[in-house]
Amino acid sequence: MSYLFFFSYARENLANDRNQNIRKFYRDLVNKVKTRSKQRTREASAFLDSEEIRNGEVWRKQITDALCTSRALVCATSIKYFQSSWCGKELTIFKGRIAQHQNAKGETPPSIQPILWDSLADAETHTAISGLQLANDQMMPAEYTAMGLSKIMEILPDSKQYWTIVNGIGDRIAEVIDSYELEELKSVPELCSVADAFSFQKQPEPDLRLTVGKMVQFIYAAGTRSEIELTPERSVAGIRYYDRNVLWQPFNPPADEEIGILAQRAANEEHLYVEQELPLDASLPSAIRAAIQRGKIVIAIVDQGSLHIERYRAALQPLDELNLRAFGLVLVLGSPVQPDPARLDRLKKLCLEVFQNNYARRSQIHFIDDVDTPQRCHAGLVAMLAELRNLLLTTAPTIRPPGGSPARF
Repeated sequence: MSYLFFFSYARENLANDRNQNIRKFYRDLVNKVKTRSKQRTREASAFLDSEEIRNGEVWRKQITDALCTSRALVCATSIKYFQSSWCGKELTIFKGRIAQHQNAKGETPPSIQPILWDSLADAETHTAISGLQLANDQMMPAEYTAMGLSKIMEILPDSKQYWTIVNGIGDRIAEVIDSYELEELKSVPELCSVADAFSFQKQPEPDLRLTVGKMVQFIYAAGTRSEIELTPERSVAGIRYYDRNVLWQPFNPPADEEIGILAQRAANEEHLYVEQELPLDASLPSAIRAAIQRGKIVIAIVDQGSLHIERYRAALQPLDELNLRAFGLVLVLGSPVQPDPARLDRLKKLCLEVFQNNYARRSQIHFIDDVDTPQRCHAGLVAMLAELRNLLLTTAPTIRPPGGSPARF
């Protein structure tokens, strides 16, 4: 079976993709290409191994066959993508088909189409895809090259920016597969024996002294709309909850800004790179320790109203036991349309119950409570980021790089 395109991605990206954004983008892209391409009635739509391969089948052969017959290769480039030997093998096979076409017809078709899953800066450092069209600045929104598609889907899901990217990439792929028809490889290789296109530029583990204090990870602890409906907060007007906590809008009058955008803006002001947020589950304390051990700042932004929900209290209470130099807590009160003293009393009791150690310590560097305006939120986050970074840079922690000796700085 031949396909319009083969979708190549890092399996580690998929494993960490809690919101299934890779699959969503793939399906949206397939729909766009099918409606745009003239080939849609002649061939199967696209190949994604987790979609097409069933248990018990010889998956390596199916991947190889799909690579040898698909009309285009779509690469979801990311840091993990360039570290994956399987992705490197997929790229090698498809480059072989392009070389075969070039030798036969004297033209080099743009049949490899990279997508910026991470930012453009991450993708441009890899020479294996140098010369390929990574982004079209005139067509793509500025966020695409600056943040990458994964971050856009986290912060701005189903936004105008997202659909501009889907439509632009879909049009480009459809044009390529309608304009060029690659022949199958004359000699079909065994996938395990194929050279990894990235092997010659595999990078050593980073020197943590070069990255300490340059990255931040946020934790967004806010209930979903359906969860809040079961709490006393359901009647509070002006605070908006959604099905994803990063989209929570805590302030009234409506600032029309999600908490994820507010956090991103504060990090930008301090020139910090925002990594994917940490999940709110039982592994959170160890994940925070690991992040700080690698020189990152971690801040939990907590919706006080969501402390009515048992699973949030259970997940957040262990964080009160942490006393780490680069971990901060921000408790957001939110600003309803009508102030309610009884509500404030309820929330204060919940906060004291869950975060009693932080209230006792009262560290202005590590703990901020009762944030009730976007201005206080921004100022508090900026100040906390600056202070926590300063602590990382001045306390000379001992960090052991993987496979190396401890390094002090």
